[in-house]
Amino acid sequence: MLRKNDDNSFSKKQQGEQRKKLKEWKRKRLDKEEGKKLKEERGKELRILKKKKKEEANRLAQAKEEAERVAKEQAEKIAKEHAERMAKRQAELRAKEQADRIAQDEAEKMAKEQADR
Repeated sequence: MLRKNDDNSFSKKQQGEQRKKLKEWKRKRLDKEEGKKLKEERGKELRILKKKKKEEANRLAQAKEEAERVAKEQAEKIAKEHAERMAKRQAELRAKEQADRIAQDEAEKMAKEQADR
């Protein structure tokens, strides 16, 4: 600690040491305050980055859901069109078979009538 001289004053050496200690204390205090400010700024930046990352994830999830929905709709549309084509084809085949049967029945009937005469 500081010792006072006989005339209640501090020596030059002691005054220099006191100034050094005061400067060191001020520097540490400023560093500490600056560190707090930097930490707060970094915290803000991290929160912003986290928010942006979350928004991007949400946007990607929505895009994925939209793509899945569109793909499902297209698959259903294609399946429906295919089912309609198949139903139409089956109806045409049935109609053709029925027409062939009727024609064959008529031909047999006429052949029988010819044979009976």
